This record gives sequence, C-alpha cells and structure tokens, in this order.
Amino acid sequence: MLPPVSLKNFGHYNMRLQWPQDDAFITCLPRRIFNNTQRSMKQFFLSCPKGLESLLEEECRKFLGESLTGLRASDGGIKVDTDIKNFLPYLLSTRLASRGYMQLGQWPINRLQDLYDLSRNFEFESWMDWRQTFKITTLFDLKAKYVLNNSLLASQIFKDGLVDRFRDVTGNRPTVDVKHSQISFLLRIEESRNTSKIAPFMLTFYVDMTGIPLSNRGYRAPGHEAPLRENIAAAMVMWANFGEQAEILVDPFVGTGTILIESAMILAKVPPSFLKLRDWTKGRRPYDMLEHLWFQNNSALNSQLSDWANTQVTMGEKSLLKIPSGILWGSDLDPNAILLAKKNLARLGLDRTVRLSEGNALTMMPPGPPPGVVVTNPPYGERMGTPEESAELFFNLSEHLKNNYKGYRAYLLAGDPKMHKGIHLKTSCKKPVRNGDIECRVLGYNLF
Repeated sequence: MLPPVSLKNFGHYNMRLQWPQDDAFITCLPRRIFNNTQRSMKQFFLSCPKGLESLLEEECRKFLGESLTGLRASDGGIKVDTDIKNFLPYLLSTRLASRGYMQLGQWPINRLQDLYDLSRNFEFESWMDWRQTFKITTLFDLKAKYVLNNSLLASQIFKDGLVDRFRDVTGNRPTVDVKHSQISFLLRIEESRNTSKIAPFMLTFYVDMTGIPLSNRGYRAPGHEAPLRENIAAAMVMWANFGEQAEILVDPFVGTGTILIESAMILAKVPPSFLKLRDWTKGRRPYDMLEHLWFQNNSALNSQLSDWANTQVTMGEKSLLKIPSGILWGSDLDPNAILLAKKNLARLGLDRTVRLSEGNALTMMPPGPPPGVVVTNPPYGERMGTPEESAELFFNLSEHLKNNYKGYRAYLLAGDPKMHKGIHLKTSCKKPVRNGDIECRVLGYNLF
C-alpha cells in the first residue's frame, strides 16, 4: 500500500490571458455587426450534453468573470454575452461545451420562404470567400418543428439566398460540402417568446467557431468509438471535486483512458484543447475560425490568440510533467483496453505517470489509503448484454466499494436511471446527463 500522495510542490498554471484593453481590432469586423454591439461581437452560444448546462454556466462565470455582460442557461447549452477577445480563450479552455457558435444575426420570421430574403441580403462576403466550402444546419424547437416541419428545406432555402448573394456581389458561387466544409452555419428557429410578437418564430443565425466538436480533444486513437464523451468524463471529475485536495483517483473500468486523461488535465490546469493548440503552434489549422475572413483579417486578435496558444502549450507541457506518479490509477479486465489507454495517455506524455494494470474491478483493492475518489463508467447497454447483467454488475461494484474503499468517494455513470434502486448506499450526488443517445445518471457516494 502506498503512502499518501503530496501535491505540495505541484505547479498550477492559470489558463487565462490578460488581453490588451485597446479595441483597434474592431475595425476589421463587419460594420453591421460592429454597429449593433458598439465594441465587438458579444453574443455566443455554447452547446453541451443535456445535464451539463448548470456546470457549464458555473465554469463560464468563473473564467470570464467581470467581462461577462450576460449569461443565460438554455436547453442544451448557454448563451453568453461578452467581448470576443475574452471569449476566444474561454472557448478553447472549456471542458464542458460541445460546440461554440458566434451569433451573426437574429430576425423574426413568419414562414420558411422568409429565409431566402434574409440570406440574400446578408453580407456573407464579410465572413467567407466564395472559394470556401460551407454547410448549413437548421434546428427547430418543438413548436417550429410542428408548424414549419422541414428543417432540411429551411437549410436549402437559406443556402439559395447565400449562393445568389455571392453571384450578385462576386459573380461566383461557393460550394456546399456537408462532410468537410470550411465554414459551418447554424440556424436555430424557435417560437418567439416576446409577448408583442412581430412574427410567430425567431431565427438566430450562427457560425460554428471550431468546426470539430470541442469535446474532440485529439488524444483518442483515430477510428475508435469510445462509449464516454470527453466532456461528460470531465463533468464527472468536476462533480467529484477532484484536485481540490491531495487524494488518489481510481478508474477500475479504464477503457480508452478518457476519465484518467481528463482528470490529469484538470489536475494540471491544462486546457482540454492542449493537443489542438500544440498542432496550431506547429503550423496546422485545427479550428475552422482560423480560416474565417473575420479572423484572418484581424491581425491584432490573431496575434493575441496565437500568443495565448503558445503560452498554454509551453506551460501545459511543464505542468503535465509535474503530476506525481501514484495519483492516477486505472485498471480493466480487457488487456486490449489497457494497451489502447496507454497509447492515448502517451499522446500527452502521461503513460509513465498514470498507473495502469489488468484486473477485475470487482476484486481490485484500493491502490492507497484514503482520501481518494473512484470515478468510472461501468459497462451497460450493448457492452453488457442485458439490463439485468448491467444492474447486477452495478450492484456488485457498489458492494465491493462499500466494503473495501472506506474513506473514499465514488462517482459512477449509470446507463439506466433506475440502476441504483437496489444499492444500499445513500447518494450524495445524482446528476441526470445525456451521453449520446442514452439517458444516464452520475451517482455520487460517500463510502464510510
């Protein structure tokens, strides 16, 4: 049994950057948007898995602080009002958001045909070059889905206006590329909430800032579909309050190593975009916004964000190396899972820091004395066979933890919301969350 781990000399770094206070870069932004915001673009939408909205809101307030001028929880995300120069570092530092969008406009509409005129009159040439490929996605709320019915038709009508706009202005038309677009637009059409409705629906028009999901950190082996999304793994670790005291973290169903890697980045205060930022410093272009005209034409903002990225990579590499060996532990019954987890850990230089072993979660004993926390995603659904087998495994695991991990805390992801009913432990945390298409619960227990 190992002695308690000390974090006394463990270096922590601040992800935030103090940006210059001048607003010279604003002159590069499209005049229509600039006039509406008076300083710079301030309206953004961060999407996240359902169940993470409150935690995402808390993270946003903590990071942006006084630079926030507005923050509203929404279904499946949060709406943020802030200055773009403060928002961009947060966008690349959030552990919880799935995607980040910048609002380009908002208009009342009566019917889908209104989309053509709105698109035809929008200054797309300020945002993209006609040579760039694009795609448009439309999302309806329940009322819009019932009345307007066809989201694909909405995207098609808006696309026709965009193409005709470029023909009018440049004499050329851009090309749609659904799979590998350089610029992705989002239309959200919702029932108008204003009591003095001008029209029954409100269209909010966004551009996707990153293209790839923010939850795609880049440490998983290409082509492997892991059952746990990275931002949900991060949320579990954050709900467990790991890193706030010197303690061990154990994942007895390590799988691809997602929970351990997210824990390491939280412990080291390294942004989850670390590998993408490192790619950027090496000349690659991992995010769509780096190709957007508004960003490319804004040399001050471009330079400031590039400096921030370089700082995060330099400090992050040092901080990850300072994680003491013996804090993070993982095991799995499948030897192939251990090999895959080691490869993923190696992408961040953590393969020698994190302790992995092959073994049965129902017999593995704690790697060290308390305090400690177990954070894990037990198999369920197709990985387990039947709901009865999942429930039996969950029960046996809880009994094992109760009897052998006294003084620890446990945070388990239950694929069936009713799975915990037969467990003889009182929950200290019960968080509903949606992992892909599966309604789950994150259940926390204090093991006395």
